[in-house]
Amino acid sequence: MSGPTLTRNSPSGSTRSRRQGTNARLSEVTRVAARMEKRERIVAQARSASPKILLAVAAIGLLAGAGIWAWKFLQDPRWTGLQTISVQTQGRVGGMEAARRSGLSAGTNLYSLDLDAARKRLRTHPWILDAQLSRDWLHGVRIRLQERSPVARLPDGNWIASDGVVLDPRGFAELPLLASPIARRTAADSVALRNALLALEGMKAAGRTDIEVKVLRGGSLEVRLGAQEPIALVSASGWKIGISRWSLLRTELGERWRTFSEIDLRHGSCAALRRAQGGT
Repeated sequence: MSGPTLTRNSPSGSTRSRRQGTNARLSEVTRVAARMEKRERIVAQARSASPKILLAVAAIGLLAGAGIWAWKFLQDPRWTGLQTISVQTQGRVGGMEAARRSGLSAGTNLYSLDLDAARKRLRTHPWILDAQLSRDWLHGVRIRLQERSPVARLPDGNWIASDGVVLDPRGFAELPLLASPIARRTAADSVALRNALLALEGMKAAGRTDIEVKVLRGGSLEVRLGAQEPIALVSASGWKIGISRWSLLRTELGERWRTFSEIDLRHGSCAALRRAQGGT
């Protein structure tokens, strides 16, 4: 006899469709649950971070408000407007004169003052060589002047400084006379005049204010030490040695001294003497 025959029933089409639908719904439910879990995590993180964000926003707002207030405070002439200008001078330039020349106006906000421009305006004054300006909070500016010093008198009554700037006479000063300064037409002329002015500055410092000087073409100096004295020709750099030799020759020549009109002392230890017209 043959054994029993086993048969396997395959699912029908409708059963497979139901299973596929069930799997799809399970997958959708899983995705929805994952999205909700992620959303809940984000919400939780946001809730925990909210106080920090609020504090940061508040701090930024306070800083911005303080900055705006400080800016308005600095810009308000009532709090930082210019009220006083103190000037330190060396005696030739007056404080009011310097304050006017600076161009600084009362009431101008200190923060917005252009001190560099004020310094440039001050330096246009012939007597002012340089100036230092600083703010004196909350309402002032300090000005410290460096004035020029005259080294010689000019025939027209004005004075001249060592850098060639002509000065109007102020106060009293004993100065040698620069009888005929050369025109600065060339670079060589400018150098010659500058050297002559340096020599005159040295003469002033040595107390030789009785000297009259002319600048010759080429830079030499014609020095007259008195109305009845011979003229001495010296170099600008060697004027001290030249005048010393002039004094020695005066002593050596004695009475014959006034028979000479010119003594050339520009050439080392030699001296060229020119007799005056009619001298013996």
